[in-house]
Amino acid sequence: MDMLYKRFIAVLFAVVAVSLAVSLLASNVLYAVYSKPKMNEQMLVTAENLKDALEQDIPAGSGLTVAMDMLDALDYQVVLVSGGGEDGTGGEVTLTEGPFNGGYEAHFAGIPFERTTMEQSTLESVLSGGVYEGEDAAVANWFMMGHFMNDVRNTVGVPVMLGGERHALFIKQDSSLMFSEFHIILLVFFVTAVLVSLIFIIVMSRRLTEPLGRLRTAANEIRRENFDYDIASGSYSRDEIGQLAVSLDAMKGQLQENHRMRQKFISDVTHDLQSPLVNIQGYAKLLEDGEVEGGEAREAASVVHSEAKRLSSLASQLMLLSKFDHQSYTAKMEPVRLDGQIRDVIRVFRWRLDESGIDLSYSLDEVTVESDSDLLWNVWDNLVSNAVKYSSDGDEIAVTLKDMGDHVEVSVRDTGMGIPEDALDKVFERFYRVDAARSSEGSGLGLAIVLETVEMLGGTIEVDSTPGAGTEFIVKLWK
Repeated sequence: MDMLYKRFIAVLFAVVAVSLAVSLLASNVLYAVYSKPKMNEQMLVTAENLKDALEQDIPAGSGLTVAMDMLDALDYQVVLVSGGGEDGTGGEVTLTEGPFNGGYEAHFAGIPFERTTMEQSTLESVLSGGVYEGEDAAVANWFMMGHFMNDVRNTVGVPVMLGGERHALFIKQDSSLMFSEFHIILLVFFVTAVLVSLIFIIVMSRRLTEPLGRLRTAANEIRRENFDYDIASGSYSRDEIGQLAVSLDAMKGQLQENHRMRQKFISDVTHDLQSPLVNIQGYAKLLEDGEVEGGEAREAASVVHSEAKRLSSLASQLMLLSKFDHQSYTAKMEPVRLDGQIRDVIRVFRWRLDESGIDLSYSLDEVTVESDSDLLWNVWDNLVSNAVKYSSDGDEIAVTLKDMGDHVEVSVRDTGMGIPEDALDKVFERFYRVDAARSSEGSGLGLAIVLETVEMLGGTIEVDSTPGAGTEFIVKLWK
């Protein structure tokens, strides 16, 4: 779970980082496309106003002293340049107070610039009457933090006439004033918000992944078949993780029941295999040793044959159930004449009915359904066999087949011993026998096969019984 926690934290940090990067990119695009041109336009208006003020309000012959005093009183960074023309090599020139290379002379007002180098072509353009809008300050033009760059290139420039001589006036707003107390508050707010968000992410990530760790432990316990492990699904929240805990708890209960049934199944199969095998082994030993002869030998051989058939029947039933469990049986759908098939099944039991003194009657509508003939034979065979098994001399069995239009109903009713009420919901369980004393007469798989067969064919089966009065099974099949 530490791995999931770390991955979760990494993903959230990545989301925060990407969000910040996208926000910064969007802000810079907005700054470069809209804000920066608008601010340069405003600065040019200010520069033009300063130009008019300098040209109109400074008396002729007053020199630069008055002009610089006026500029120094403003909240702007200003440089006033004059002269030039002696060095036409181009390239960059570094503006310094007073005369400097190239025959120029510069005077500064306001907070000093940190960088005073600019292109000579830019300087000559403004001195020649052009206007400069900060084109050389690439960083300041594209990145909003560059707006605070204290560089002479990050200015606007206009030509101005002082004392009959043309000068280049470059100005920008004081960087220290632009980065005001309000901006500091916003920066603190932003940094604090990011830090608190990251701390919140780390704490909440731990709280979100901790229940998953508990569920992982529970899953490992269930994998080890420790079905007594308490998942405590009620201790989880009601979100998707809580629903997962409830589902895992339900799965544990189902697996526990499946485990119990598997153990019972193995025990029942072992018991049902052991009894005929012991009989076969015992009688075969008698025959091998020659301890029985004549009629006794034939009787012993008959027992061996009967028990072998019992084993074969059990193996066939187990194989059929296994196919049902693994959904590997494909029904062979074909037209089946039900009344004829049920008559054939009843005919097989005639000798047992006559021998037991049981009366069997039937009423069969002529009807054909689209189904699997072999599977349906097993259904009728098991139901009639079950009715015969739990009936005795003098009891009656009635088999009816009714055509109900869109479906058919087959009823097998007897007046035998009946099924106790507490056993009705168990009769379709594998290896369950209502009468344990008759366990040797069957495997307890017949009704389980009937139920799974009918359901696989899309039908339903119901049972109704009264102890001492008999039992009725009703099968409904759609045409």
